[in-house]
Amino acid sequence: MRKWIATLLMLALVAIPAWAEGESGILDIENIFLYETAVEGDQNPEKSLAANAAYRAKLASLVEKLDDVYETETLSFHTKQALAVDDFTALTWQVTNRTDKTLFVDGSDFDVDFEGVEYDLCGGRNQYKYLLAPGETVDARFHGVPFGHFEPGEGTLRQKLTVYALTEEGLQKAEKARREGGNELDFNPEDGDGEVLEKVTFAVPLTMKKGETRSALKDGQPLVVPMDGYELRVSQAEMSEVAMRLKLERVYPTKEAAEADPGVGEKYWAYSLVAVDGTTWIQAYYGMISDNAEENPDGTWSWHYEGQVYYMFSQPDEVWLRSRDFTGSGYDDSTIEDVKLTFSEEKADWQTRVSVIACLRDAIKRVPQMVYRGENNERAI
Repeated sequence: MRKWIATLLMLALVAIPAWAEGESGILDIENIFLYETAVEGDQNPEKSLAANAAYRAKLASLVEKLDDVYETETLSFHTKQALAVDDFTALTWQVTNRTDKTLFVDGSDFDVDFEGVEYDLCGGRNQYKYLLAPGETVDARFHGVPFGHFEPGEGTLRQKLTVYALTEEGLQKAEKARREGGNELDFNPEDGDGEVLEKVTFAVPLTMKKGETRSALKDGQPLVVPMDGYELRVSQAEMSEVAMRLKLERVYPTKEAAEADPGVGEKYWAYSLVAVDGTTWIQAYYGMISDNAEENPDGTWSWHYEGQVYYMFSQPDEVWLRSRDFTGSGYDDSTIEDVKLTFSEEKADWQTRVSVIACLRDAIKRVPQMVYRGENNERAI
């Protein structure tokens, strides 16, 4: 079975303060992508903030306004906004306690699906858990990308929730968890904390739309770039309103040459995506590489790499596809190799450069990195 290594960068969770419950900002989907304060290492903060404002305005124009009410025995859900494009889905709503009891409503990432398919990556600041006084209303939000690809058309977002009536002891525990957790209600009812009043499936029909995709490949043809010791072939480099997808391979003349320049192990090369204008544009990036080099029909050998930007702060027109080596103790910036990708509906362009500047910064250097290996879920931070 094929094994993968994945790199996940979650700048959003570091750089952006969470919205407090009840603030209207939760209900505006474009605020999922808010870049409010420039992070350390942002080479062009003023342009980053301006680009983010323009990007959020674009997303706001794509959002569908909702005004539907779904009621159960204990809760009332009032939908507000939805966005479903290019596999990304987001929904905001208000939930109200219809009873004369204090309720705890429990859910998780694993209890949400789109047309029966679970979510691959859910962004931060989603609301699954609520502590609701009688008659109380709170704002809520969910957003994520499901595991499977969905063709444009109708579908349903489903969130499963369990509603508890808490005992006095359970209520004290939940209130303590809310005080200590701020916007995160880290509370899981145990025996004696309350009784289950009902299990709810909050189901909202959504129309998945096709995104407007810009490609960096001229006429859809792969970019083939001679590099030092290998040939780079980029077969996909596309950017839509909510994602960027990348597929490439590094082709070596022999198996020995490929294994001498690995993409896995204690020492390896890694890719990042850096805006040419120096702006900070990535919230979350996920990359995968096969565990071994693979032989091609012509006798050459390739490392295959795929990446996806799940959340963006903006949509730069030009991006450096940057490779550099990890030496076992850190990244060696003298090994940087850049290929410039130009995203356009009308044209595509590339340009290669090799940098020996030791002080360059990119997204991987600025945010935490987590590496997961294969089926054993071995993690190194």
